Amino acid sequence: MKDRNKVIAGVFFTLFGISGVFATVISMPESLSSFQTAFMIIGIVLLALAAFFFISYYIDISSALSILLVSKKLGIKTIKENGLSGEELKKRLKKAKNIKMISTSGLIFFRTCEEEIISALENNARISLILSRSDSAFNEETEIIESRPKGEIKDELKQVSTILSRFTLEANKRTKNQTTGIINIKYFNTHLRLPMILINDEYLWLTITLPPQRSAQSHSLEIIKKDSSLISSCNKHFEELWASLPNENEINKMTFEKFFEGVWKLEYDFGHAKGFEYFKIENNKYYIDGEYYFDIDQIEFNYDAKKVSFRKVAVKQNDNRKLVNVLSIDSDNKLTGLESGNTKMIYYRT
Repeated sequence: MKDRNKVIAGVFFTLFGISGVFATVISMPESLSSFQTAFMIIGIVLLALAAFFFISYYIDISSALSILLVSKKLGIKTIKENGLSGEELKKRLKKAKNIKMISTSGLIFFRTCEEEIISALENNARISLILSRSDSAFNEETEIIESRPKGEIKDELKQVSTILSRFTLEANKRTKNQTTGIINIKYFNTHLRLPMILINDEYLWLTITLPPQRSAQSHSLEIIKKDSSLISSCNKHFEELWASLPNENEINKMTFEKFFEGVWKLEYDFGHAKGFEYFKIENNKYYIDGEYYFDIDQIEFNYDAKKVSFRKVAVKQNDNRKLVNVLSIDSDNKLTGLESGNTKMIYYRT
């Protein structure tokens, strides 16, 4: 009934408003009398009232004003219908000095914001990540409710570890091994409320996750305001959670597997003959052009001393080779040394 009255009032004011303006204009006097001027003003006011009633029929104006005021107070710039990061987030990531993030794995984010995160590390950014523990009950339940294959999140977390190590290597390469930023990571078992990315304590990307929808399919808030109470609450939440979790950071620690990530080229010199091959090491298995040739064992890796040694044990039938490599790390992209004491070896990252 209330909405019907708004429509009736809108029609009424529209008719009388148009009549007033039309009656004044149609006479087209060289100059309007005071009576005609007043009549025209009344017509315009009636049209404005008509517009108000029609708008209020479709929009709850008091609610809209309330939402606008609260949004301004909290610093909400954008409400998105998906959790995919926007251009503003990427722009701020590049120049960030302090990045805090809570997520299940963060794989999509790290893939889509690779260049921005490397740039942040080049600028000495401190990146603190809270991700799910790979073998947690939380991940088991998440995979069930999101209809994901068992172990998928564990695989994502492994990929993230490799990706972040590559980010640090790339940042070091670009700065010629000068001081770069640092990535610290902790893991939770059950504690995830809302995924968030907080930059310099003044920019917040907050995703409202409601499984079975994934984060990338969920509504998100983009908040830009240094004194926002919502940013303050999220920052406090992050710091309290960070303080409660044990230190297990492995991202900045270089390991044999991380060092040999990706495809490498090996050049060997037997003295009487030379050759080369392209290979990849995964889970301590040595693949040449995608084919499994060796197991890797007896690994000794000292990145600080720039020394590495390992043994390649052949797995093909009738191949009994056991080849010991003793190498020096010339750079993050090159190793030199000997295999089995006499074969010269040079390893290049491709």
